[in-house]
Amino acid sequence: MSNSNPSIKRYNPVLVALHWLTPIFIFAPLFVIEGGEGRGSSSMKLHMIYGIVALVVIAIRLFMRLSTKHPEWATTGVGFLDHLGKWVHYALYFFLFVVTISGIVIALRENRLGEVFGVASTARLTADQMAADGVLGFVSLAHGLGWFIMMPLMLLHIGGAFYHQVFVKDGLLSRMWFGSQAG
Repeated sequence: MSNSNPSIKRYNPVLVALHWLTPIFIFAPLFVIEGGEGRGSSSMKLHMIYGIVALVVIAIRLFMRLSTKHPEWATTGVGFLDHLGKWVHYALYFFLFVVTISGIVIALRENRLGEVFGVASTARLTADQMAADGVLGFVSLAHGLGWFIMMPLMLLHIGGAFYHQVFVKDGLLSRMWFGSQAG
């Protein structure tokens, strides 16, 4: 059953706010950790806080997307582009969850939560133990590869919005902004 409704012209305001907050909390950890001093640093703490908040935001966002009435999928009139747009959205959600959840698994596996936030044990794995930990290696790969895949997906998402706005001229961006939902 679809929650789309042709009489609704804009998304729910909570969903709109979460949509625009998502890139802030997704990119913030990347910029914070780049200037940091390492595992126990305040930048690592911020990286982890932003990552956890990003996970909460996208989880609430997905719940809201699935449980509220919203406009029908925007169409370009070109079947391939319409399918690509849907798959880009699905892939963005998938990789947002991959990156944030894998980050939490890394933090748990290396006991970074205990080290950075001062909870539980602060004992951490040695470099040899981390190197021998196949799960940690796989999850670290998922974390990094997820980011690598998300970047072109985000560019496609932004490019699609630009295409709708400039070439299709359907006012797509107004759907993801605040205002009356009714048309």
